Amino acid sequence: MRFGFIGIGNLGEPVVHNLLAAGHAVAVNDTAPERAERAIAKGAVWAESPAAAAAASEVTVTALPGPPQVAAVVEGPGGIAEGIARGSAWIDMSTTDREQTRGLAAVLAEKGAATVEAGCTGGVDAAWEGHVTLYVGASDKDFVRWKPALDALADQVFHMGPLGSGMVMKLVTNLLSFTMQCAFAEALSLGTLGGLDPARVVEGIKASYARSFVAETDGPKILDGSYDPTFAIGLVAKDAGLGLAMAREFGVPLRLFPVMQEIVEQARTAYGDGAGNLVTARVYEDAAKIAFRPKG
Repeated sequence: MRFGFIGIGNLGEPVVHNLLAAGHAVAVNDTAPERAERAIAKGAVWAESPAAAAAASEVTVTALPGPPQVAAVVEGPGGIAEGIARGSAWIDMSTTDREQTRGLAAVLAEKGAATVEAGCTGGVDAAWEGHVTLYVGASDKDFVRWKPALDALADQVFHMGPLGSGMVMKLVTNLLSFTMQCAFAEALSLGTLGGLDPARVVEGIKASYARSFVAETDGPKILDGSYDPTFAIGLVAKDAGLGLAMAREFGVPLRLFPVMQEIVEQARTAYGDGAGNLVTARVYEDAAKIAFRPKG
């Protein structure tokens, strides 16, 4: 299958790597061409614009930071809408605004192209291992038609409903995981101030009823002080804002998620948008004047 892929970032690069390893043709584009160098070395072809990537492809995929970037890439100058062919599809793996996606889908429908929303989860480390989960929003017809492309992008694909449904599910999982990360840091504070070795606290949690993906995957990245630079706290803040706006739209009575958002904003203000997403733990460390580092 011929793919165009726009956005060769922390998520985009491993997905492109997997497509190439499976024998697919991939044309790549990014606002920073150097990000595509490793993909090109593995066999990808550089496209001079999103329009060029779309024109060379059966399926054009985007993995971008947020709504402004998605809108620019789809309908801006040299955008996907200029190059996409009738009978092809745009698959968006970005975490973005569902109403915007519906509007962009209407633009592409005029070109005879389908839109498939495919919110991505699982983490960057898992993506390099080929483990990607997609929450898909699309009509039944488009889901069936483009299922082979989705299967090439991910090893778990959930069709959540019509366009817009995939982003609801993606934001549900993001809000929950961000809140769990904050709760995990709070538990580490309690254990550490109670005189325990933070590393032993993490091991104890992993063996308990409170065990979780957050404890397994994020725990070591807090203990080593890296705070997971593969996903920036600025993107966490963006996703949290999208999720809480959606909750207000639906009239959801919220209690925990707004507290998480406050902690995320504290971290963003203190350490900058580019800091790793787990610097929410550093908010707790700094407040308690401790460090979650192993004692031994």
